[in-house]
Amino acid sequence: MQAAIMEAGRIRVAELADPEPGPGEVLVRTRACGLCASDLHVLHHGEQLVQWSRHAGGPFDMDLSRPVVLGHEYCAEVVDHGPRTERRLRTGTRVTSAPVVIRDGRVGAVGLCNDLPGGFGEYMRLSEDLLLEVPDALDDARAALTEPVSVGMYYVRAARLRHDDVVLVVGCGAIGLAVLAALRREKVRRILVSDFSEERRQLALANGAHSVIDPAAQAPMADGPPSVIFECVGMPGVLDEVMRQAAHGARIMVAGWCLQTDHVFTPVAHTKGLIVQFGGGPAPEDFETAHRALGEGEIEVSSWLGAQIGLSEVADALEAMRDPANPIRTVVDPRQS
Repeated sequence: MQAAIMEAGRIRVAELADPEPGPGEVLVRTRACGLCASDLHVLHHGEQLVQWSRHAGGPFDMDLSRPVVLGHEYCAEVVDHGPRTERRLRTGTRVTSAPVVIRDGRVGAVGLCNDLPGGFGEYMRLSEDLLLEVPDALDDARAALTEPVSVGMYYVRAARLRHDDVVLVVGCGAIGLAVLAALRREKVRRILVSDFSEERRQLALANGAHSVIDPAAQAPMADGPPSVIFECVGMPGVLDEVMRQAAHGARIMVAGWCLQTDHVFTPVAHTKGLIVQFGGGPAPEDFETAHRALGEGEIEVSSWLGAQIGLSEVADALEAMRDPANPIRTVVDPRQS
């Protein structure tokens, strides 16, 4: 198959053997896959992430001397069934799934393992039990965004919001927008969004934020202290600044994965009695809720989408994600050259 592979710190198009579905697995052809900022981070900091995973049981189970096919936000179609499958979805059915494969009681991350190629390639092998059929009303590109939307669903569910909570979302990338969408779905009465980018602030308003803040001109807490803060940036120093500005008793949900060593001044949290909750990730129920919400039109992500590209354009498109003026999601279709 053709794939945009990560090798020796760069992305290039290469020919790889087609993956073969094992027991309980289905072979699928990728129709659309979103480019995520975490893919860019893996490209430039892969060795550090692999070392961390080996010591702490993280998901980055890669041999960087061998090709890796990234891509964990996808819509695909069923091509073939492996042994011991129920064959409940016929060939040609459009599907999506949480980006994990379960085999022999072990969980592997699609797009983060050498032997589990992701959506930057023509074919993937996925666990049949996790596949969700994509409804006709949902096109390939929007279906591929089920994964980031499920992240927002998880963090909002985990926050256990109260009816009188005022919420601040810090950062308006894909995860910030996904949190915003989940908050709107829960009918939260007051949602503030903070981002340095004018384009991102306007996008937040278009997606239902009640008010937006430019932190270069105004402190995010200046309009009154939010009771719940979702940190959706994931860069060193951001959590520390959020903690310093938060009100006494605030709850902070750390949705932005900082994949570098970070530091916070913990006496601030002690003095203010802050509740700081780190990640985890979407459960199957969150992925299913996101899938249903997208399919039924409860959540609309069309405004997130930019160009649809082919494999040869993946390398440049990943680097372009550094610019917040660019669209939230570029989608690759590996069927294009």
